[in-house]
Amino acid sequence: MDERKDWLNRPKQTFQIHYHGDINSLTSYLQSQGWKATEPSAWKDVWAASSTDESSENITIIPTNNNGKIETIIFSKRHNDKLLALHLWQQPLQIDSSMSLIYSGHVSNHEIVTKFGLTFWKSFEEGSVLDTFISIIKHSTDLILVKNNNQYFIQVKERP
Repeated sequence: MDERKDWLNRPKQTFQIHYHGDINSLTSYLQSQGWKATEPSAWKDVWAASSTDESSENITIIPTNNNGKIETIIFSKRHNDKLLALHLWQQPLQIDSSMSLIYSGHVSNHEIVTKFGLTFWKSFEEGSVLDTFISIIKHSTDLILVKNNNQYFIQVKERP
């Protein structure tokens, strides 16, 4: 299994989610389920974290990186004082029979933290977070979900 590596090339999270398809289709489905899509911007997001407080609705997730690149997109959904997030990176791979892109990533849970003058959503380990996300995808009539070797592959259903 592929893992996200930080800027020092240390392994972080295992990429358990793989999406093959138009990212707009996944975005539309998740937004219909109450999720927010964000294209991260490292410095802009750090600046936002420096000028917000815990009562703000605009608390940011400071992007993480994989092999020197920040996420292509982050999907997030708030639940009480926690935030569930799907982090996806576009991969330099393509399936020969398809023009669709491939994205890989992981799901994380976050809580609000104020540290070094920044207020942001910080991830923390929780075992059930992947199961929560998978249960949301399973209910889609537009997406196909396949589990193989402890990884989940998501694809848009082809329409005749």
